[in-house]
Amino acid sequence: MLVFGNRKFCFHEESFILAEKTQSAGIATSLKPRNVTSHFETAENRIMKQLAFLFFIIFTKFGFAQETKFRFSEEGLTDFLVVECENKTQSQLYKKTIDWIAVTYNTPSAVQKAQIENEYIRIEGSAKDLIGSGTKYQIEISFKDGKYKFDIIQIQFWNESDNLLWGGSEPIWKDFEITHTNKYVDKNGQIKGRYKSKCEKLINYFNTLNLSLKTFLLNEQIPSKNKDW
Repeated sequence: MLVFGNRKFCFHEESFILAEKTQSAGIATSLKPRNVTSHFETAENRIMKQLAFLFFIIFTKFGFAQETKFRFSEEGLTDFLVVECENKTQSQLYKKTIDWIAVTYNTPSAVQKAQIENEYIRIEGSAKDLIGSGTKYQIEISFKDGKYKFDIIQIQFWNESDNLLWGGSEPIWKDFEITHTNKYVDKNGQIKGRYKSKCEKLINYFNTLNLSLKTFLLNEQIPSKNKDW
């Protein structure tokens, strides 16, 4: 008990204990860290987002342009090739490709099946001794500034034996599968023995054709079909 003037004050032990606990709790609260775990999680999320964006940029830049030649795999024949042609405009590539068709094929007007100026050209060509008794194909060439896309749309072939079996003078065309190639390619991505020669002929033909187009587009002059004049 404490006495101040004519007033008396009584303090019990429990009051001091409660005050001590309250004070301790206040100090503990003030010293408690401010959600440090949440802070680190936020920083980690930012880093992960930055890495994901970086991988996306790398994949976008190199993922679709990594194929430089046609090949067969379990997924099928290479979908298309994108070929860089630096310092060439979309219009230049389009016009020069028309010139390439005129030089490469015997009947250019019959070869060109569809086109939109400066956008794309679709051609249908043919080749002997490629598959069976004859082969025809459609390719689509699209253009952008500084590059073009070479896309094989369809490959067909015919065999003379089929004509003898079913009769008729016109070739009986069959589709050569270019998307589901399990028939030609084993689980290791290797061309099966009995189809090896046929598939290698195909990819060599189209790789050579594409290289011919690229060389022509990068050449400033148009070569003549017949130089003996």
